[in-house]
Amino acid sequence: MKSNLVKKYGVWLLCGVIAIVFATIIGITIYRSNLREIKLDGIVIGYTKDEQLATELLEEVKASVNEENGNTIQWDVNLSMEKGKGKRASSKAELKKAMEETLESLKEEQAQLSYALKIDDYEVILKSKKEVKEVLQKTQEKYSKTSDVQIALVTDEKKGTLVPEVNMVTKSDKNQHVVAAARTVTDQTEQSQTNKKSKKSQNEVVKVAFAEEIEVEPVYVKSEELTQVKEAVLDITKEKDQDETYQVKKGDTISGIANENGMTVKEFMKLNTQIKDTDSIMPGDEVVISVPTPELSVIVQKEELTKKKYYADTVYVKDSSMYEGESKVVQKGKAGVKQVTSLVSYKNGQAYRSKVTDTEVIKKAVPKKVVQGTKVRPTYIKPINGGTLTSRVGARWGRMHEGVDWACPIGTTVMASREGTVIQAGWINGYGNCVTISHGDGVITRYGHMNSVSVSVGQSVSQGETIGYSGNTGRSTGPHLHFELRINGVVKDPLDYL
Repeated sequence: MKSNLVKKYGVWLLCGVIAIVFATIIGITIYRSNLREIKLDGIVIGYTKDEQLATELLEEVKASVNEENGNTIQWDVNLSMEKGKGKRASSKAELKKAMEETLESLKEEQAQLSYALKIDDYEVILKSKKEVKEVLQKTQEKYSKTSDVQIALVTDEKKGTLVPEVNMVTKSDKNQHVVAAARTVTDQTEQSQTNKKSKKSQNEVVKVAFAEEIEVEPVYVKSEELTQVKEAVLDITKEKDQDETYQVKKGDTISGIANENGMTVKEFMKLNTQIKDTDSIMPGDEVVISVPTPELSVIVQKEELTKKKYYADTVYVKDSSMYEGESKVVQKGKAGVKQVTSLVSYKNGQAYRSKVTDTEVIKKAVPKKVVQGTKVRPTYIKPINGGTLTSRVGARWGRMHEGVDWACPIGTTVMASREGTVIQAGWINGYGNCVTISHGDGVITRYGHMNSVSVSVGQSVSQGETIGYSGNTGRSTGPHLHFELRINGVVKDPLDYL
């Protein structure tokens, strides 16, 4: 009886154990079937029954990691969850830690906040604003040859984009760091330094600007799409052939235009198919030329100092003792020196405009001084009416003939060529009957071979007054009047004065 009871209870106990085991197995199976295996870009990071929790936690962790990295990451990761895997659910803390570690390992593969530098249709992408400014800085330095330039990126209120702002660094900006102790120098030293500072440099950059329109926009790109600073500068400053229109000027030739722009005539003709003949261009025609141009052109304005010679205006002094038309230099001119300040504009190193802004005389010029005569020149008349010119001043018969001869009948009236005083009247060997008149300014006139003389020494005569009559006296080969004119004893050709 007792044995049967034990057997009966044993069976019940076994059945209970079996039932518990079975229930446990079913419970575990059901539990595991509700678990989700979480993968982030294919990497298993944990298990959960709450998909929403995992999704929300990922967004939280992405924001946290992004913030730690300066909010520069644009996440593109795939969160997947697969049912029926895993033995237990990961805690929130475990999931968060796994997500953080995984995102840190994946961040270099994500698109990062970068900046697109746009120059008209050209674009280059750089890692940061700092690199953008560095590229622009190095580009301008290629042509300005100065580091005294600060480039900032400011927001264009109309467009809402970043644009470069170029500012010159002044000397006061550079000297702001000077400590008070430096002020202990002597007054003499301070004055010396002030004088040195006041002197202008020979070529001082006063303005730098970019010719093209520039915009800087934030973009998210992967590292392989970025350009390094050095490479960007080389690409931006590299000159590329660009077609431009040129208007033909007077004197231009096709070969000349081509040579000046680094082209061959063949290349020029290829760009200008409308021209059929190399000699068929005219001033005003428009032709196409190929001009090497960088992506970004730099405009530099320089204040340049040059020393130039200059000459003072000639000073003219009137002198009543000299005849009109006569002049003499009484003081030679000497060149002075001016320091000329010009504002010169350059584009990519080539000057294209210059404006003088200041002129300072360093050495004063000495003017040339010229004395000019104001005395009215005397007039002379032919001493006879009619007559035939037979001889002029010059060599004749082996000797110098010092006057002019007019053949005329004996008794022709002889007149004073100009007013004056008779200083000789009567016979002179060779001249025969002769009259000599002094005109009071170093000029004398002489009338020879006369038949008779009608004036006397010391007598004043007026122009055109009769002084005698022509003849054939003295050394003469026929009736004529011999007429001489001397200035300060020098024989002159009377015909030049009549």
